[in-house]
Amino acid sequence: GLTAIKRREDPGVSLSQCAVRRPVTTYMAVLIVLILGAVSIFKIPVELMPEITFPTVTIDTRYENVSPGEVETLITEPVEKAVSSVAGVEEVSSVSVEGRSQVRVSFVWGTDLDGAVSDLREKLDGIRDDLPRDAKAPVISKYDVNASPIMFIGIAGDMDDVSLRTLVENQIRYRLERVAGV
Repeated sequence: GLTAIKRREDPGVSLSQCAVRRPVTTYMAVLIVLILGAVSIFKIPVELMPEITFPTVTIDTRYENVSPGEVETLITEPVEKAVSSVAGVEEVSSVSVEGRSQVRVSFVWGTDLDGAVSDLREKLDGIRDDLPRDAKAPVISKYDVNASPIMFIGIAGDMDDVSLRTLVENQIRYRLERVAGV
């Protein structure tokens, strides 16, 4: 008869077999991973609140006792047109409410924000005569995430407000102020 020939399938080379067959390569790979890990531990800073600067500026203009429609027509639209021509502007959005126009200008990441604010100020000075005389001068503000507090503390108790305030100012406040970084 015919004899059956068993076919042995090659399972391929596994990672463990490769590591045993080539010990020098394995040691070198482990050594590279350890060196990169050690360098990253000592060279990459770790911060609780890393310094981030969002390339966003807000232009706030007040025009008291005027409806939102008029604020948009008389203030928001001219401001939007003026600031949209500044180099590096990615997006311009606005909100017009009664007596107030707020235009938010987002720049491309990597834009020099101080230079961009200077350019915005020049553009706004150029349209100042086109804005209503009763409107306040536009105020430009940069969003600084580092200036915002990391904690708000509220205190309530069974005491009257004056006694509670005295307690906080005399007993708690100075202790919090002594903490480093406050």
